[in-house]
Order: sequence, then C-alpha cells, then structure tokens
Amino acid sequence: MKNLRPFSDYLMSKLIDWLIILFIAALILWAAFTLPVFSSKTLNTDLSKDTEARLKSTVSTLVNTYNPRTYRYETLDFTTDFLRSELAQLGTVEVQAFGDIENGEKIYKNLILRLGPHTKEIFVIGAHYDTDDESLDAEGNASGIATLLELARELSKHQDKLAIGIQLVVYPISKIDTQNLFTSVKTMGSEAHAKYLKRSGTKVRMMLSLDSVGHFNSKSGSQQYPYSYLHAFYPSKGDYISVVGGLGEFQTLIDLKKSFVRSSPLPIVSFNTLNHFGPTGAKDHLHYQEQGYPSLLITDTAKFRKQGEKKSVVEALDYEKMGLLVKGLYHVVMDNYSEFVDPIHMAER
Repeated sequence: MKNLRPFSDYLMSKLIDWLIILFIAALILWAAFTLPVFSSKTLNTDLSKDTEARLKSTVSTLVNTYNPRTYRYETLDFTTDFLRSELAQLGTVEVQAFGDIENGEKIYKNLILRLGPHTKEIFVIGAHYDTDDESLDAEGNASGIATLLELARELSKHQDKLAIGIQLVVYPISKIDTQNLFTSVKTMGSEAHAKYLKRSGTKVRMMLSLDSVGHFNSKSGSQQYPYSYLHAFYPSKGDYISVVGGLGEFQTLIDLKKSFVRSSPLPIVSFNTLNHFGPTGAKDHLHYQEQGYPSLLITDTAKFRKQGEKKSVVEALDYEKMGLLVKGLYHVVMDNYSEFVDPIHMAER
C-alpha cells in the first residue's frame, strides 16, 4: 500500500494539471467566441425625455398606417415619402434611385441623410423598411427604422461634436423576388448604396445595419441559436442586443463594444461568423462587406428569440431597451473620428 500512495498522488497531480489546462482552453475558447469587453466608466449622456414615446409612435405609424410594405403595393412608395419627410426635418436628404425599368424592374429610392463634417472616412448606418410578407400587422423592421430615426435626431442635435461624417440610409428593398419573372426586383437597396460608395471612392470607417432590434425576453430559455453548441458560450435569456460581424472583423466588433458598454447598460453580445451564416439571415450589411467595408449587423436575433406573452406588434416591443440601444449607438458614433478634408474638394468629387 505504501508504494501505491505516490502513484495515486501522481495521478491526482496530473488530473489537476489537465483540469487547469482544460479550464484555460475553455476560457480562451469562450473569449474567442464572445469577445468580452469591460468598462469601469459610464458616460451619463441623457437622451431626450420623449425618446421612448417617439420610438413607439414611429413603430405604430409604420405598422398601422404603412402596411403592407412590399414592392407589390403602393404603400411602399407612401412609406418612402413619410420617411423622407421625417429625415428632412434633420437635414438635407439625398435620394439615390436604383433599378432597371427597361428590364421590367421598377425604380426605387434609397434615402440618405448626411450629418457631420466632411472627412476622409465616413460612418454608415442603415435600415430597411420593407416587410417580409404582406401581413397587415407585420413589423417589417419598424423597430430598426424607429431606432435609426431617433439616433439621427440625437446626432443632428450634436453635429458640432461629430468628428466623422455620417450617412444614415433607409432602404426600400431588402428582399429579391425570384418567383415573378416580370416584376422581379433584382437589386437590393443596401447593394445599390454599397456599390455607389465604392464607385465614388468613399472610405468607410464602419457600417452598421439595424435589422429587428426591439424584441427582448428575460425568461430563461427564451434565446435560441442556429447551432446547439452555441448554448455553451452565449446567454439563455434573450435580454440582450447582438452585433454580428465577419471572421475578419474582430477589432471592429471590439471597438464598437468598448464604446457601447461605456455608455449603455443594455447587454450586448457579439458573434463572428462566415458572411452568409449569421444568426438571422439578414443580408444588408453583407453587401458592404462584399465591397471591402467593415460592416456589422445589429439585431435582437429575430427568429431565434422567443416572444413573451402574445401582444400586438406595437406593444410587443421594448421601447425602454430600444432607447438604451440609441444611447449606446450614439456614443459608438461619437467615439469615431477621421481626418478632415476641404468641403469644396469633397463637393467636386
């Protein structure tokens, strides 16, 4: 028995060594997946008191007045007019027409609000306003549009503090219809805008796509994932906002999260994936990636998040958390900067 004790001590020592190694490996793997960032500082920038009310009002207007919003209905054109009037209150709105009418494709219009100084790089934030289906109560990214409009209002009030030019873009087409050969929509709004930026030689510091950002659920098990192994790394409660980037955009994700956590208590979780394997299937940000621009998707993960008790589309969204999202994104933009250029030179381009 005396000879067995040293051997058992040896086995115990090796077991502890392996447990430590496995723990460190698991920690590294978790960090690689989730890219955790921490901050001891919190910026106390208050939003307008009526932020939540305006967010809800915009969602309600889009859902109850401007539905269905697909290319088959004139409602989509009416929505374009409504959004143009909203953006025009904040600055000059540029209309970017796209489509090929000679080949049976209708002309659609991206709306672009430019804010801030003329800089060598710009910051782009976009959201689509068409719906996936023709239901009269479909959200159709009303949450993303409402968030973009509210963010635009906050940025427009503090343009003197911006150190980078901003383009806020709303897209009328986010889905391509491959079923109807005669009225098929062949170009997406984000695709048209990304190609326009590339053709003009515009440099983009960061692009953010807001696509379904208003559903939150604090119950355990409310958050699902496309692959079961992700449950080991990510929360089971759908009470966070997620940011999705490509495999080459780790630093862009970290920079965004650092700014966000300093200014907003809304939990934020990140995913790095192959371009076409994101958690929602959203594609707007991918068109910018294809042009070589660092592009991230901001989302509540859409179909992977279980809804709470059944409510109307408007009442189902959490406007308090959407307000916290606006606050976080406001500081993300404010933390970015670029070298200034001569505005006359920029106009000539």
